[in-house]
Amino acid sequence: MVSKKNNKEKATIILDDEFVVKRQRASFEDEKRAQIERATKAKNTYTEPVDFVSLPIDENIHKEAHALYKKMNVSMAKELIVVGIGGSIMGFWAIVEGLSFERSDKKTPRVTIVDAPDTEKIDYIKKEILPKTKKTSDVLIVIISKSGSTLETQASGQMVYDVFEKKYSNGIHKQCVLITEEGSSLWNMGIKKGMNLLAIPKVITGRFSVFSQVGLFPLLCAGVDIEALCAGAQSALSKSMIAKAQQSARLLYEQYIHGKTAHAIFVFHEALTRWGQWYRQILAESINKEGDELMFKKHTGITPLLLTGPRDLHALVPLLLDGPRKIFTLFVQVPQRGTNTVIKRTPLFTKKIKEKTAQEITSLLIRSITKAYDLKHLPSTTIKLPHLSAFWLGWLMEYKMIETVFLGDYLNVDVFTQPAVDEYKRFIEAL
Repeated sequence: MVSKKNNKEKATIILDDEFVVKRQRASFEDEKRAQIERATKAKNTYTEPVDFVSLPIDENIHKEAHALYKKMNVSMAKELIVVGIGGSIMGFWAIVEGLSFERSDKKTPRVTIVDAPDTEKIDYIKKEILPKTKKTSDVLIVIISKSGSTLETQASGQMVYDVFEKKYSNGIHKQCVLITEEGSSLWNMGIKKGMNLLAIPKVITGRFSVFSQVGLFPLLCAGVDIEALCAGAQSALSKSMIAKAQQSARLLYEQYIHGKTAHAIFVFHEALTRWGQWYRQILAESINKEGDELMFKKHTGITPLLLTGPRDLHALVPLLLDGPRKIFTLFVQVPQRGTNTVIKRTPLFTKKIKEKTAQEITSLLIRSITKAYDLKHLPSTTIKLPHLSAFWLGWLMEYKMIETVFLGDYLNVDVFTQPAVDEYKRFIEAL
C-alpha cells in the first residue's frame, strides 16, 4: 500500500523575487492548474498524458510489483541487469544512484545498467557477472521499452539475453521481465517465450513514467523503498505545491522571452548528478520543438546545462558569471551524508578551514556562488532538500515534471510529444 504518512520536514523553494513579473494570471493558467489538480484524483484511470501525476497514488502498481517480486523470489538474486534507454531508464538510474548510500546497508543485488549496445559493457557482464552466477535465480534481467520497438534496447536486450542463454540454455527466460505497452512487439515476443510481463499505460509518455512499473519494479528489486518514494511524489500534489510549480514555470518562461535560452542545473551533491541528467532530458525533450504554429518562433526551446558542485565551480562558473547573459540557473542543495569529519585545529593549509566540517565548507561555497549571482543580478531559483532520501527524490521528480507541464503551456508546446526523436527513428527504419 502506498504510504500516506505526512512528512513534517519541508523542502525550500526560493524564487528570486527580483525577476518575478507581478501580473494577473491569464485564464489559460487557471485552466491548466485545474487540469492537473483533476488528474491527481484520476486513480487507476489513464485517459490523457497528464494523468502521469496520479501514478504515485495508484496502489495497483505497487501490488503488481510486489506480487511479481515475490513470485520471482527476487530477494535471492545476486545480479540485477536493467536494459533501456532515455525515459525508460533515466528515472530508475537517477534514483538508484541518488540512494546508493542508503542502499549500501541492505542486502540487494548488484545493479548493472545497459543503456546502449556497448561491447565493453557486454564484455564486463561476461567476465565479471556471468562467472558469479551459479544458477538462473542468481540473475534478474529487466528490459524496458515503452514502444517495444526501440532499436538500441532491442539490440542491448538481445546481447544480454544471449550471454545468459548460452550458459543456462532456455531456463533464463523465467528470469526476464519485460516492461512495455501491452500488445507491443516486445510484449508479444514475451508471451511466446514465457517471460514475465508488466504493462505501461499506453497514454503515459516514457519520460514521465518513472512512477509506473518502468521505475517501481526495478527499483523495488534494487532495494529502494518505493512506498516512501511515492509518498514523496504525493506530497508534490497538494494545491499549494502545484501552484508553486506553476509560479516557478512562469519565471522560467519570463526569463526565456527576455533572452535566457539556457537553463543551468547546478546540483551540489555528487549523488544528484544522475538526477540532473534525468531532468535535463525531461526539459530538452519536452520543451524543444519545431513548428510554424509555435508562439514565438519556428524553433522554440531551452538548452539545459548540467553542473555538479563544488567541482564545476572551477570549470563552468566563468560561463555563468561572465559569459553571455542567456542563462537562468537552478541550484539544488542537499546536506551531505556520512561521517561529518571536523578538520583539526592546526590545519596544514589555511586557517579558514579550522574546526570546520565538510558540510560547513560546502555551505560556504554555495553561499559564495549565490552572493556572486546577487552582485551581478543574475536570475536563479534554489531548491533545498532536507536530506537525500527516497521520499525527497520522489517529491523532487514529481515537482519538476509538473513544472515542465506548466512551462510547455506557457510556451505553447506539447510536452508529451517527441517529434525529433521520432524523426531519427524513421531514418533508422529506412536504413
